[in-house]
Amino acid sequence: MDTFDLLVTADSNRELKQAEFDRQVDLLRPLMNWDPAHWRWQVRLSGAHPEHVSSVLTTLFEAARLYGTTVTVCPAPTAPATPAEPVEVAEAAG
Repeated sequence: MDTFDLLVTADSNRELKQAEFDRQVDLLRPLMNWDPAHWRWQVRLSGAHPEHVSSVLTTLFEAARLYGTTVTVCPAPTAPATPAEPVEVAEAAG
């Protein structure tokens, strides 16, 4: 079965009052990582666990409804192929 990985970000509404922001934190912290420099929550989700993906997305869209959080979901970038190590070839003595 093919699976997929999603990169999910949720940009916090910077106009939230402290109490609203704290409630948003309580809602999202168990599911995502906080990047304070960008006011952004982030998580990478695997399609191998569809119940978890569904739970996280449902919670995020609830945060969007309640707190104006902007949610973005896109395919996660794939890991670049590792280049092969150079191999030295010795010439056979003639």
